[in-house]
Amino acid sequence: MSFKTRNGQPMKTLVLNHLRKHGNLSPIEASAMWACRDLPKRISELRKEGHPITVEYKQDDMGQRYARYTYDAASVRQAQQFQNKAFA
Repeated sequence: MSFKTRNGQPMKTLVLNHLRKHGNLSPIEASAMWACRDLPKRISELRKEGHPITVEYKQDDMGQRYARYTYDAASVRQAQQFQNKAFA
C-alpha cells in the first residue's frame, strides 16, 4: 500500500528524494514537513526495494532518543563502479 501526500506523490518517494538530496532524516522532521506519521514503515518499504538506508539512534538535549535515517550514497557509488568494471 502506498500512502500519498496532498500533491499526489507517494510518501516513500518524498522520503527517498529527501534522503538522496540531504543525506538524512528523522521522524520529527518527516512529521513536520509532510505529516508523515510512520517514517520507519516508509524506510522499510524503501529498504525492501534495495535502497541502502542505515539508521543511527541518537539522544537529544532533553534525553529523548530518536532515530536518524541516512542514505548510504557511498555504497551506491561503489556498486555502480563495480558494475561498470564488470561490464567493461
